[in-house]
Amino acid sequence: MAHFDGVRGATRSWDDGGPDKSWHTAANWSGDALPLGGDDVIIGNLLAAAGDEITLAAFVNIGSLEMFNETTLRTGSFELLVNGGPLELHSTLDGATLVAEDRDPGQPARTTLLDSVDADSLRIDNDCVLQLDDGVVEVDTGELYVAPNGYILGAGRIDLARTDAGRNLNNNGLVINSVPFSELLIQSDSEAAGANGTVDLDGNTGVGRWWASQGDITIMAPLSDTEFNGVMLPHNGEHITIHDDWQLGDDGEILFEMGGVVTGGDLKVFGTALIESTVNGSAQFRDMHMQITGGTPEFRVEAPAILDIGYGGTVTYAAPGARFHGDGTLRPGMVNIVDADTQIGDDGTNELSIDLDQGAWTLNADLLLDVASIDPSGDGFDDTIRINNGALLNLDLPGDFLLQEALIFNGGTVDNILAPHVEMDVNEIATIRVESGLARILMPVRFLDDTSTVYVAPGATLDIDATTFRGGTIHGEGVLQAGTATIEAPTTISVATLDMDHGSWRVHDDLTLDVDAVSTVVGDGVDGLIEIDSATFDVNVAGGVFKMQGTFDLRSAIIDSTLNATRVTFDTLTEINALSGVSRFNTPVEFLDQFGQIDIDVPSVLIFAEGATFRGGGVGGGGILRVFEDAYVEAPTVISVTTIDFDGADWYVNADLTLNVSAIDNPDNRYNGHVVVSNATLTVNTAWEAGAAARIELDGGTLAGFGLVLDDADAYLTGHGAVTSTVVNDGLIRAEGGVLQLQGGGSNWDGTTGAGRLNAYGGDLHLVNALPFVFRGDAAAFDGHELFVDGAPLHFDTGSLLWLSEGKFRSGATYNYLDGQLLVSGPGLAKIEAQLFRFDGHAQVTLGDDLLLSNARTEIVSGAAFTGGGTLVNNKASELALLDGANVQVAIENHGVMQLGASPGQALGLDFQQGTSGELQIELGGTSLNDFDRLTLHGAAQLAGQLTVSLWAGFNPAIGQVFPILTATGGRLGTFDATVLPAMDPGELMLVTYGAHDVTLRIVELLDADFDEDGDVDAADLARWDANYGIAAGAAHNQGDANGDGAVDGSDLLRWQQQNGMAVIVPPAVSVPEPRTLLLAIVAALILAVIHGRLRLRRRAAR
Repeated sequence: MAHFDGVRGATRSWDDGGPDKSWHTAANWSGDALPLGGDDVIIGNLLAAAGDEITLAAFVNIGSLEMFNETTLRTGSFELLVNGGPLELHSTLDGATLVAEDRDPGQPARTTLLDSVDADSLRIDNDCVLQLDDGVVEVDTGELYVAPNGYILGAGRIDLARTDAGRNLNNNGLVINSVPFSELLIQSDSEAAGANGTVDLDGNTGVGRWWASQGDITIMAPLSDTEFNGVMLPHNGEHITIHDDWQLGDDGEILFEMGGVVTGGDLKVFGTALIESTVNGSAQFRDMHMQITGGTPEFRVEAPAILDIGYGGTVTYAAPGARFHGDGTLRPGMVNIVDADTQIGDDGTNELSIDLDQGAWTLNADLLLDVASIDPSGDGFDDTIRINNGALLNLDLPGDFLLQEALIFNGGTVDNILAPHVEMDVNEIATIRVESGLARILMPVRFLDDTSTVYVAPGATLDIDATTFRGGTIHGEGVLQAGTATIEAPTTISVATLDMDHGSWRVHDDLTLDVDAVSTVVGDGVDGLIEIDSATFDVNVAGGVFKMQGTFDLRSAIIDSTLNATRVTFDTLTEINALSGVSRFNTPVEFLDQFGQIDIDVPSVLIFAEGATFRGGGVGGGGILRVFEDAYVEAPTVISVTTIDFDGADWYVNADLTLNVSAIDNPDNRYNGHVVVSNATLTVNTAWEAGAAARIELDGGTLAGFGLVLDDADAYLTGHGAVTSTVVNDGLIRAEGGVLQLQGGGSNWDGTTGAGRLNAYGGDLHLVNALPFVFRGDAAAFDGHELFVDGAPLHFDTGSLLWLSEGKFRSGATYNYLDGQLLVSGPGLAKIEAQLFRFDGHAQVTLGDDLLLSNARTEIVSGAAFTGGGTLVNNKASELALLDGANVQVAIENHGVMQLGASPGQALGLDFQQGTSGELQIELGGTSLNDFDRLTLHGAAQLAGQLTVSLWAGFNPAIGQVFPILTATGGRLGTFDATVLPAMDPGELMLVTYGAHDVTLRIVELLDADFDEDGDVDAADLARWDANYGIAAGAAHNQGDANGDGAVDGSDLLRWQQQNGMAVIVPPAVSVPEPRTLLLAIVAALILAVIHGRLRLRRRAAR
């Protein structure tokens, strides 16, 4: 360090007068005297010295030094001390050169304590050079000034020892290190107390240049002016290190050629600054914070060069306007913060490449990448991009964007506005993470394998325009809005809300949804297309409902819900298109309105394996529909397919369902399911068969369409409602809960085997016959219900069974017969109600309880067998005919009209009881036993009501003839309340007589005053005369006309008085003669003759 004592010496000029070029040869100096301490030395002012090169051979201490005229001074291994005055290299006559050489070869210049040059100040004018050959130059209290065309050249160290606020190094020229593998170090003098020498990088003129040509330049001294407007040239991989923070201003340029490094303190770039990398190699700003703070700075890279603006450091894009361009490669910082809208690459050129994954990115403003590539190495982006506050990452790339690390959103967008062909590929363990706000990726995204991750935080939303999933983990508590999505490998999406409304989903491999909702709108569903091709769509929604409002295109698809049994619902205008293969819903399906449509192409199969609810719409196509579990029809629905597998589910048809199908089941067209039609119509427009497991139930509904065959004994058609289709019944038709009306004329009620069953069990069963039907099966009516036949008759043939247990058989037909079995069981009254009901000769009737006949006419034919403890009850206004030879071995209770034979006839019975409304009709056609009606009972008879006797075929009975019309082995009780007898010849009376075991009709002589014609004359006859007294003409005998003159007068009263108390004497009951008892007939005739004679004698005596 120089110490000037204030005394100046002589002036010595170099005159080159000596034999050599040594500083220490006195002859080389003016006055032939060596310069001494305090002397002012001038080299180059004399013409003889021009171009001389001078070398120190010993320590030199002088007061000042001026050099010019192309002279050179080398310090060798000694120190040049300029103490008190300036050291100046002038440009006069082409300038001068000072070479500071290494004094301490054992120590590098960075650490040596030996100075080569020590001066208070140093001036390097234009065309002058300060050359460091590993030497050390110390500038103390003054300034090291470099003129615009002055140079500091070489490697070594410059110590700046100035202690005041002024600058030590004022570089207006060029500082260059061209020494390979070396360093030019500029620092504050560590040996000087309080040294704070500073550097003005671009000098007071702002044109200073720094060139690391072959070696490094390190500036550890603080900067007096942090704004640099000169030129830096880091070349060949060499370093320029500036430890202080600094700025690259309006005219500043950093020009990298064949690589190079700028490092040190933070750098702000603004104005029209230029940073350029050319020729080749990698140019780097290393381990520093670069901030782009304004203006229109330019970053230019020429291929194949690389410009790395933040290696190991941070780049903050704090202001818009910077231009990044060229056809080379730009590498950003280890940390990149975009605080202002930034564009990298010129519009539409796609020439510049950016090696984006050199560091992490934080986007607080928009970033447009208009580049040829974001990863020249081809391995994708393997760092982190964080997009905040609605910022936009706009990718204008010729190729795709490969994400291999992390894309993090706090609100923001990734788009490809200028390059719609660009897609984002997410590879390996890459992550897309949304921490808050709305994140949008408005470009196609492809997940390349199953190790990537998508996370959406609570309250956050990720909106992806188009996605290809190949696995990975998609989860979180936020919202994922996916537009067009393609699944190409097994994928699980577990988010709070998956909004699938914004495009189509193409599921080509298994997709599992474990979500709370599938739309951000409450109650809304998926509006787009979901296409599933040879894959499983496993949908699990927390609310248990996946609502579809768009279209399902299915090709060998499976829709499942393995976690919580979510049901799939289809809303307005929904379509399901089964395009090929077998597609299956393993979750309940529900159609919410009548506007949906299902189309099943040939030869596709669509299966609803966990049931379905239809609310209208149409199902069509040439394929097959299969429904398992429970199926519900809640609005009119039409299914028009080739085949419906109808028996895999329990169908609950609560609205009209029309099946326009070719087959009801595949492959056997045999229905074995359960269907309930409730207040609706099921129309099956194909002939179908119901097998052993079939249960077809009507609950106020209608079954229509083509014919139904109950093709097994266990096949059931039951309930209440109407069946308008024809039925072939080899099973059971049973009414339950109301009236079941079968209107299909031409139905076969007992099937092809004659074993069909008809059952009015819990309701009324109404059958409509187009033609008479001969029934050979079983029919039953229970508990107050009826089996009703309308139209043509139903005949119960041999082998049939009609079972009435407190039930009714009713027919609107003109004629029905029973030639099979009738079983009546209790408890309670069974009924038959028809026009004509006939028990034919093979009928087997068992009355376990009473049977009420309410037929217009009932006929019992000989051969019909009646057994049991019940009673055959003939109702009021009903007619019961026991035809000739009928044998009714049950009790008969008659409240209507009962006839015997077929004009006339004989019948057998067990017991007979006639009520007060009953009428027993007897016909007399002759005296032979076969000529009048007879009822023979093995039990008892209890009589009431009316006996009506009529004459048949012109028969006119005569006095004395007797007709035993009723015989009861068990005895007779009661008499008829009224008798209607045929008119007899004058003087004859048909008298009804009652025995203990019989009722007999007798023809006797009529007493004149027996006006009531009951066989005696008593007060009743007087009352009859009195009631009609005064009739002058036309009076009948029973009105009181005893003498037959047509008047009721005193002569008739006289006759009553004469005969009062007289009575017809009725002999003991004697039957009308039978052919085998001729003798008895003769005796009877004699007895009658005697009696007749006695009666005449009495009359004469009375007169």
